[in-house]
Amino acid sequence: EGFALMVLTQRQPMAEERLDITRLVDGTIPDAGAIPGIDPKKPILFGYNAGGQVALEAWYQDPDKLGGLILNDAYPLDLKVFRESRRGALPKISTSKAIGSVPIYAVVNEKDNVTQFWKAAEGSWRKAGIPLTLRLLPTQEQGWTIRGAETDAILSWLKQVAAGKLPGKAAPPPPPKEGPGDKKSEPGKKGEAPAKAETAEKKDPAEDKKELPGK
Repeated sequence: EGFALMVLTQRQPMAEERLDITRLVDGTIPDAGAIPGIDPKKPILFGYNAGGQVALEAWYQDPDKLGGLILNDAYPLDLKVFRESRRGALPKISTSKAIGSVPIYAVVNEKDNVTQFWKAAEGSWRKAGIPLTLRLLPTQEQGWTIRGAETDAILSWLKQVAAGKLPGKAAPPPPPKEGPGDKKSEPGKKGEAPAKAETAEKKDPAEDKKELPGK
């Protein structure tokens, strides 16, 4: 598909912290560019659970450095608020225009309690122009949910991204429909203003003829 896979085998217990994310985005991934055939620009981060939270945090902080996110069992939470109060809150997304060019593919268990945060964020994220593909799977299983048909769906999503497309991007709203009074009248049709009458009266051609003397 034109992608190389890099798997991180070690991470810090609190890898969601800014320092670890900076090391990942500005250090580890660029270093991979030293491998022949690897282009480290605009990587797609694929994360499960806490790894998905790391990917989301990286996107919140520097969306312009990423090419996309694939998330499994990760949720749009403000982790700082959650750690301090154990209360879920939606994060503040970047105001950068780059968020509109980073497609996100999220797979979550529909029956998981924290899926409510995706449902709460979906509308506002789409309105902000974020290309979001949200997959709510009706499974009873907890944990890793990507298999079978879902794997094929992700491969299809990756092909679109590789082709320069933005899957999940909301279509622009259609132009407003013209009302009955908005249509322009065409000449000779009903509703056209009557043509302005000529003010000069045409004379009978016979009146313009002068009689010749002697006749």
